[in-house]
Amino acid sequence: MINDALDILVIGFAAWRLAYALVNEDVFSWLRKLLGVVEHDNGAFVQRTSDTLFGKMLTCVYCTSFWTTGAMIALYETLPELVAWFAIAGVAVYLSRYHE
Repeated sequence: MINDALDILVIGFAAWRLAYALVNEDVFSWLRKLLGVVEHDNGAFVQRTSDTLFGKMLTCVYCTSFWTTGAMIALYETLPELVAWFAIAGVAVYLSRYHE
């Protein structure tokens, strides 16, 4: 059960981390391709498009985080340690952006 602001923060960072990984990281490129996501690299950034419903859900972190938040809320009830692991990883990735 979500009891306080710290729970919300943990779930939020965990959801962001998973969403960011699904949309941007190479480890999930196979899943994006399987779901019909096409990547267009113009040198400055990678634009992702898709003609499929599930592919469209993996084209932006904002869209994907809606669904990963639901997953993290459900997981938080049964496996809070796993959600905390994603949250800590999310904080680490977020902070590394400001270090570079």
